[in-house]
Amino acid sequence: MPFAARIGDPIGHSPTMSWLVDGLLIGAAVAAAGVLIVGTGGLAAAAIVGGVAATGAGIGEVLSTMSWAPKDVVGAIVGQCSENVLINKKFAARAHPDLTNCCKHEPSQPPIAEGSATVRINGLPAARVSDRTSCSAAISNGSINVRIGGGRVQTDVIRPEDLVPGWVNAALFAAGLASAIILAGPVVAVAGLIGAYAGGGIGAYVGGEIWGEGSDAQKWATLGGSFVGGGLAAKGGAWFDKNYVITSEGLGSNFGNLRIRPRLPELDATGKVHGELPDYVPSNWTRDQLGDLKSDLEKSIEFRKQEQVQLGEDGPHRARINDEERLLRQINKKLSGS
Repeated sequence: MPFAARIGDPIGHSPTMSWLVDGLLIGAAVAAAGVLIVGTGGLAAAAIVGGVAATGAGIGEVLSTMSWAPKDVVGAIVGQCSENVLINKKFAARAHPDLTNCCKHEPSQPPIAEGSATVRINGLPAARVSDRTSCSAAISNGSINVRIGGGRVQTDVIRPEDLVPGWVNAALFAAGLASAIILAGPVVAVAGLIGAYAGGGIGAYVGGEIWGEGSDAQKWATLGGSFVGGGLAAKGGAWFDKNYVITSEGLGSNFGNLRIRPRLPELDATGKVHGELPDYVPSNWTRDQLGDLKSDLEKSIEFRKQEQVQLGEDGPHRARINDEERLLRQINKKLSGS
């Protein structure tokens, strides 16, 4: 049961900005240590540090809004409060008419927007510790020995705290997305982003239905849903990127010139075709694709046979050469139209 609120009692906002910065620094430090241990360098190292730092900042921002997170005192209840009900020799605070000062939202004086659902003072809901103002600040301290129960009722519109400037969140989003693109490629990055938003939305909905809107459990469900959704979608994106390629023949007004085609095995730096070979030639491969792969296979087979001479007839390339020759025969047959 929360303690009663009175004139002069403090109100506090979530320590969002400071926890965001702490999460950013902790994430960057952990990532930097990992990079030093593994020995990664260059652009990849910068991407790892940037991505983990942005993730740490986001986690810090979410955790700062939990009910157990200490509030930063930003003002106090200023009145007018009850003229005839005193609690510990201070005028009792009520929801709706009684105002606060908030240094985060000056010069307005946000009213107390929540109070007891059953206990009334002068016909108005009694305000208690943890009840919020219209700017989402919470009453952070009150009477030391008078408690008021009765559930909670909202009397005024409560606006989001919005304590982090939009440009900060935009910069963190850009840093995280850029890091993902550098480390995993655009397909995996975009898939992970979409999955994270979808998973977070599902987590928020389910958490709100089960534990209530704004509850700590809902926030944990949102955070967990984002990680699970992003991870699963990124795995799906990696599978897609491994097996398919998106090509463009000039973007039309409705992106009708975009094509999704199977990813062909390609020559690596040694002159050999790498990647898994299909058991048969897919029907949707174009003649240009078949011609390119034919040329690559011919070069790869010749290169592998030269190595095979040095390694002997039972060398490790024999099975691969057989597979490449099988696929080459299928391609020649399809190109000849027979």
